[in-house]
Amino acid sequence: MKKFRLFILFAFLSFSLLIGKAQVYTGGSFTMLDNSGSTFIHIAPEIGVNLNDKFALGGNVSYYHINGASDFSFTPYARLTFFREGLLNLFADACVNLYWSDPELYFGAGIIPGILLKTNTAFSFFVKCGYLGYSDTPVNQSSGISLSATNLNVGFYYNF
Repeated sequence: MKKFRLFILFAFLSFSLLIGKAQVYTGGSFTMLDNSGSTFIHIAPEIGVNLNDKFALGGNVSYYHINGASDFSFTPYARLTFFREGLLNLFADACVNLYWSDPELYFGAGIIPGILLKTNTAFSFFVKCGYLGYSDTPVNQSSGISLSATNLNVGFYYNF
């Protein structure tokens, strides 16, 4: 656990050095599902930096509460915005997911597509849906495409 804390500290320090004059954004998402007595809660604060009009670096720390059990994950990503038209931006996040469920650490890597709506210079709303890649979690180990309600994130960003 000590190595993991040092890794997180190093990641945030490295990230802060990249900021410079780039535009920083922060925000996140919240998901709550209740299906036949099964409860799923997902809280994911996020921070990132737009390096230019097409590329961004960021990450989120997620908290999961699934039927009384709590898990965490850290997901750094590199974002490519491949389409811009007015308020609409389409992007893809190439991410690495470090997911830990005490005492095990799990790994995933893949691409998450998304839509970003820039309402003004300060606020943006996003939707991320799906996952293309490899995922190893306490529930299952899989690779391929995943489209489900648990892979749908709706949230906002505040741009500094």
